[in-house]
Amino acid sequence: MKLIRDCAELEKLTGILRKEARYGNFVMNRERIVSNIERGTLYLEEEGENLYILEEEAAFFRLFYFLKDLSEPVRLMPDKTMVVEFPYRENYTERDRRQTDFLLKSGFELARQSSMMELRSSDVCKISCPKIDGLRIGNGIRKEADEYEEMLESSFNPLFAFLPGRKEINAIIEEKRLFVAYRDSIPAAIMNIELERNVVWTNHIVVRKAYRGLGIGRAIHQYVHELYADRCGFFRCWVDIHNTPSVKMHERAGYRISSRKADEYIHSIDGSDINTEK
Repeated sequence: MKLIRDCAELEKLTGILRKEARYGNFVMNRERIVSNIERGTLYLEEEGENLYILEEEAAFFRLFYFLKDLSEPVRLMPDKTMVVEFPYRENYTERDRRQTDFLLKSGFELARQSSMMELRSSDVCKISCPKIDGLRIGNGIRKEADEYEEMLESSFNPLFAFLPGRKEINAIIEEKRLFVAYRDSIPAAIMNIELERNVVWTNHIVVRKAYRGLGIGRAIHQYVHELYADRCGFFRCWVDIHNTPSVKMHERAGYRISSRKADEYIHSIDGSDINTEK
């Protein structure tokens, strides 16, 4: 695999490939590309008429593709599990089926199915949240970063969750994008968000097991909604459709399932990563 060292060169290449390739799933903004290049975690591989871009994470490679020839399966053999995210709309098309058939033929297995959920900021005022005694919500603080990191790592499978490392957690705290719900001075829930154009995205939300079922997830959502309602048009997040408690929590907070979906496929070295439960 060739290490990608130049952002402009990659942007030029992907611009050409978007016009020439029959199929592609490459979605990465310039900031993320630059960050990967600086860390030396972005690679390029050509196989016949197909081109692959691999983004290296601690435990796996995220695989992006530009495909011209679907008869030639992926033959990459990196030393880590590969994960492909395949986005689509609710009405699955023949074009979608060809790409997923290609992934399955290449040895990938369907591991997770997600749906985008969203809430219009204009509807925030319609959502009520009962008061919870002893609950206080505010911004995260750096001296609790260890605790936040442990909460994230114990709640999410790193293959799918884009888990932030310590440096990223500190940056999120400094940028006041991490919120904490305290119950009796203990962090009972955390939520980190990102404002992108007209949308506030929830990157992660965690409610400790001991505090679930009390409405704390709904309360921390409501806090963030009221804080950002005048600054965005939508609140959005991706939720595993088989994680019923998470879907219901978001519905109680006012979110509704949209037509945008994403399936995640895994190509494991030894099959050890196929179980996605956490």
